Amino acid sequence: MKTMPNNLIFPLLASVALSWLLGACGPGSGAGCPIDLTCEYLRDPIGLDDAAPRLSWRLDDARRGAKQTAYRVLVASGAEALAKDQGDLWDSGKVNSDQSVLVPYAGKALASRQRCFWKVMAWDAGGQPSPWSDVASWEMGLLTPGDWRAKWVTPKDLEIVDWNEVKPADVGLGES
Repeated sequence: MKTMPNNLIFPLLASVALSWLLGACGPGSGAGCPIDLTCEYLRDPIGLDDAAPRLSWRLDDARRGAKQTAYRVLVASGAEALAKDQGDLWDSGKVNSDQSVLVPYAGKALASRQRCFWKVMAWDAGGQPSPWSDVASWEMGLLTPGDWRAKWVTPKDLEIVDWNEVKPADVGLGES
């Protein structure tokens, strides 16, 4: 029987202990953590055109009868603020609800091209909060017509045709 080299035992034990102490969330943690965070059914989407995107997650909790009884969502303009548990765009506070699908964003007005970072914690049936989820993000698209700055690329000598003025005979389709 082979044994694990001594130089691998300490790092392995340290990472397990650190994960347990920090209450790490993630698939398979079994700690009732919110996982699979999505925004409008997408993971970390870009180009959203809804001023109030909807957020969803599911709990990773293998306990029999486990359920969410409350949640708290934090949304920030940078991941650094979330690391300090600060939501400068939205802090839902504790919301007593089992809803975890399509929770509408209800924070500060969002701007075109704005990137938002978010995380969530949930409370279980016993009133115990989960650790925070991993951080997810979304990016807003162009929200108003004034945000569009594109111009058509055309040659200088291109003749613009008003197709409403063209008769079938003009394009070889016979008389009308």
